[in-house]
Amino acid sequence: MMKCKKGWILGLLLAGGQLHAQNMWQGRVGAVRMILHEGAKTTIDMPERQMNGLQPDSILHPAKDSLVLVFPHYVGRIALKRGAQAMSGALYLDEGVYPLTLVKVNAIQPLVLPQAPKLPLPYMVKQVRYKHDTICFGATLTLPAGKGPHTAVILLSGTGKQDRNGLMAGHPMFAVLADFLTRRGYVVLRSDDRGTGASGGVYETTTQREFAGDVKAAMHYLQTLPQVDAHRIGLIGHSEGGAIAFMAAAHNKDVAFVITLAGLASKGLESLQWQNQALISKAPIPAIRKERFNSLNNVMFQTAYTYAESDSLEQYLRSAYAAWSVQDSALARKDTTSGHFFYPLESYIRQATGAWYRSNIRFDPAPYLEAVRAPILALNGDKDLFVAPASLHNIDSLAKAGGNKDVTVLLMPGVNHLQQHCQTCTVSESLLLDETIAPEILRAMGAWLKKHSSNH
Repeated sequence: MMKCKKGWILGLLLAGGQLHAQNMWQGRVGAVRMILHEGAKTTIDMPERQMNGLQPDSILHPAKDSLVLVFPHYVGRIALKRGAQAMSGALYLDEGVYPLTLVKVNAIQPLVLPQAPKLPLPYMVKQVRYKHDTICFGATLTLPAGKGPHTAVILLSGTGKQDRNGLMAGHPMFAVLADFLTRRGYVVLRSDDRGTGASGGVYETTTQREFAGDVKAAMHYLQTLPQVDAHRIGLIGHSEGGAIAFMAAAHNKDVAFVITLAGLASKGLESLQWQNQALISKAPIPAIRKERFNSLNNVMFQTAYTYAESDSLEQYLRSAYAAWSVQDSALARKDTTSGHFFYPLESYIRQATGAWYRSNIRFDPAPYLEAVRAPILALNGDKDLFVAPASLHNIDSLAKAGGNKDVTVLLMPGVNHLQQHCQTCTVSESLLLDETIAPEILRAMGAWLKKHSSNH
């Protein structure tokens, strides 16, 4: 999808007179540190976005107690009131308002998020390794205090290569989740995805069925540990990790329970179409440009689905794109939007012809969900742009159709795909949010697990 470039207006309301030379102020908006340098030049650093020394193109003084710094390529405004040791206000970005406090510092401080695990940890942390076939996985195992054996949980990540902490948009979802669970008496195993961190293998050539095999290997590893109750091992999956959890739990009596967060339970093609339409609807581009992107995506997705098992998939995709370009010519002439219409054809072809994509677009959750007998808790946010609301309904209806009598589904208001409360609820906003996981999601999981776990 094309990204439109806009200017970023950064306004600093300064209530205390002139800027002081050599001053450095540091604050945080979500998972982004913001460091203001006041000296011969006024600059801002944002290390988490790999941006340092951002110098304004122009400096304006609309009033004697205010300063406006204008930067290229970004949209935003920061309003702050100055104190002796701190400046407090907010970042105004798009339609969102994000609290910001800058504190005077002598050196740049590390990023600390509100929900990050607090030291000292009341549990043991071990770095471990286990194997599935020829692939060795690196993982972190957290072991609660107290006499075992304990109920154990395996955390399963969503689409794309992620490390064991589930780091997405600057937020370590799995590190926070593991801390929450281990403090409540659960053993937690979280692993680097294939081809990531300390894990071997190649993610892009792995099918969903193989991912489910990885989960079973993780279960077998946990079953060898004396601290783990071998009959009380559950799965918690985020996004596609939810689909993998259902695949691993189908016809598998060893799985004690399944919890999904934004769990994927729609057919692959339908999910892909809905997801891209939702993302495009939020994009800051004109309606005619959105129409063209949706039209092209539908053609390419349908082609990838139809010929997913063909050795000639690449040629079918190129032919489909060429045919669409001819049909699009009339609409293209009406699209007078500034900026060239760009579709990443080569990148999409590389992705679509890979083993993972071919299996994902043909995914059908029904056979798996109907075969899951373990209790299920599914939580989805109503502001999710990646997983369709139909997934929550499918989890409930398909699992119950298969005879599962213990299925709980919850729609969480105001929550996005990464399980955060959001304002604009765009993809880029996640980085600017304080929350790593909404507290009510953690509470719901904790209460449900208490009823379904022999730990309590």
